[in-house]
Amino acid sequence: AIFLWPGLSTTLINAVQHRDYPLVQGTVFIIAAAFILITLFVDVFNAYLDPRIRYR
Repeated sequence: AIFLWPGLSTTLINAVQHRDYPLVQGTVFIIAAAFILITLFVDVFNAYLDPRIRYR
């Protein structure tokens, strides 16, 4: 789903082809940060909905 964002995958592919390492690092960082934040949000929301898995 992250690679379906318009322009993000094209930017990453072009950066790899042109060996633009700072742009590759930045793009991968943005993708990783988005993945971590979405996962964190889903975990917190899941704990809110299901009281059996609340943190102790």
